[in-house]
Amino acid sequence: MKKLLILLFTFFNLNAHSQANSLEITWFGTTSFYISDGTDAIYFDPFITRPSLWKIITFQAIQSDPEIVKKWISQEKRKKIRAIFISHSHYDHILDIGELQKLTRAKVYASETAKNIAHGSGVELSNISFIQEYLTINVGNFEITVLPGEHPAHLWGMTFASGTIKNPIQYPTSVMGYEMGKVYTYLVKHKNGSIFFSASGVPSIDHKKLNTKVDIVIQGIAKSTGYKNLIEKQVLPFEPKIIIPAHHDSFFRQLSEGYKESFFANLKEFKKLSNEKMKNSQVLDLKYGKSFIFQK
Repeated sequence: MKKLLILLFTFFNLNAHSQANSLEITWFGTTSFYISDGTDAIYFDPFITRPSLWKIITFQAIQSDPEIVKKWISQEKRKKIRAIFISHSHYDHILDIGELQKLTRAKVYASETAKNIAHGSGVELSNISFIQEYLTINVGNFEITVLPGEHPAHLWGMTFASGTIKNPIQYPTSVMGYEMGKVYTYLVKHKNGSIFFSASGVPSIDHKKLNTKVDIVIQGIAKSTGYKNLIEKQVLPFEPKIIIPAHHDSFFRQLSEGYKESFFANLKEFKKLSNEKMKNSQVLDLKYGKSFIFQK
C-alpha cells in the first residue's frame, strides 16, 4: 500500500510539473486559438459562432451566439483568458469579440477598426487598448509583440471589405459591416515556448530584421499566394519544431457539424510541401476544441 501511494504521488507530482512547464494550444476553427500556460491565457481571433453561407450572401445581420461560445470555450478556459488579440477585422476573425470579452473580462488589443467593432459589439472602451506594429504587451508570463501583416486578395486581385471603420459599428450588422482594417501578425514569447501567429497566407515578415527562431508557427493557409513561397519566405526561416496550419476549414459550417476543408485551402498540399522543406518540423492537424500540449 505504501509503495502504491508513493507511485501515485510521484505520478501526479511529475504530471503537475509537466503541465507547469508547457503551453496548451486549442483550435476553434479558422484562426481562433486559445493559448495557456496553465495560469493565464491569451486568445486570438474570436470566431466560434459561424453564420451560414446563406446569411452571409444575403447580407443578413449576423451576431455572436452566447450559447455556442459557452459550449466550446469551457468555463475553465474562460477563467484564464486575460487578453484577446485580433489579426484583422473581417467577420470571421472578430465576430465573437463582444461575447467572449463579456464572459472573460479580458483586455482587448485592437487596431482602430477592431476597436470600433469591439466597442459596437458591447466592449467598454476602458477594456480596449490600441495597438500598432512593434508594440510589446505583457500578459502574465506571456510577451506578445505586434508585427506587420498582409492579407491575400479574395478574387481577381481584389480584397473585399478592405477599408477601415472610424466609428463604432451598429451591432448586429451584415458581413459588409466588418471592414478588414489593419492586418497584424504576432510573436509570442514565453519561458515554456515561443509562437509566431499569422492568420493570412501571405509572407509579411522581414526575417533579417526580426532575426529570431520560434518553437511553433501557427499559419493561416486560406487564399495563399502560393504555399511554396509562403513556406520558404515566412515559415522556414523560423525553424519551428511545430507547424500548425489554420484557416483551412469551411467556416460556414457549425463546429458541431465537424470538419470540412475550405474551397480556398489545400491542407494536404501545404503539409506535403512543409514536410519536404522542413525535415525537422512536425505539421500538426488539430481537431476542433482539442488541446495540444507543447513542451520544450
